[in-house]
Amino acid sequence: MNKKNSISTKTLAEIGILISIVIILSFTPLGFIPIGPIYATTVHIPVIISGILLGPFSGAVVGLSFGIMSMLKAIITPNVLSFINLNPIVSVLPRILIGVSAGIFYKKLCKVEIKKLKVILSVFFVVVFSILAISIYNNYLKGNSILGFLILILLMIILMGFTFKANNSSDMSVVISSGIASLVNTFFYLGFAYLFYAVEAAKAFSVTPDKALTGIMMVGVVNGAPEMIVAILLTQAIVKVAKKTRS
Repeated sequence: MNKKNSISTKTLAEIGILISIVIILSFTPLGFIPIGPIYATTVHIPVIISGILLGPFSGAVVGLSFGIMSMLKAIITPNVLSFINLNPIVSVLPRILIGVSAGIFYKKLCKVEIKKLKVILSVFFVVVFSILAISIYNNYLKGNSILGFLILILLMIILMGFTFKANNSSDMSVVISSGIASLVNTFFYLGFAYLFYAVEAAKAFSVTPDKALTGIMMVGVVNGAPEMIVAILLTQAIVKVAKKTRS
């Protein structure tokens, strides 16, 4: 077996492992972490990792598996919003874009100079903390616990310190690309949900159709913030270990 085939086989095996992790997370409590009154999914994390480590195409393949699992879960364990996931444009396409965006942004950012990358990273952290602040404020007004969010802020501050101190373009690129990929998932999933099912979603949320957009946007902020931060924290740690074992 020549070297080229060996690399292809290794990549195929890694894709298979990541797809297996997606399946496990999709149908176990491990795929959903309780943060206060809401749940942050972790199923998108293997997709982000595949895009960063293996490239956009592999990320798209693992993302496809996530989308298919979303559709199956909607059929096997339905809830009031499961009808949304039965549409592949809503449940599959955004998940494919997770891996594609993670791979593309990581590849591009690794080529950026350290000084410019630090500026980008600084802006990125400002955006992340702003979204998190909105989530905390919204939960505080509703009388919900904000302890989980405060813990996330602490972890993000620690990560920010280590990332800047390391002065490593790869680590910085992982943080930014994983955050962007998570936001891509949230934006397109909820965007397509509103585009196709605004009236139905409004009924599920027990609000009038004219407030469907506001309701969906609030879900994006409240759920999207912890999902993005959990993705950044876990992806950064896993990718760092994976790079050492793969080298």
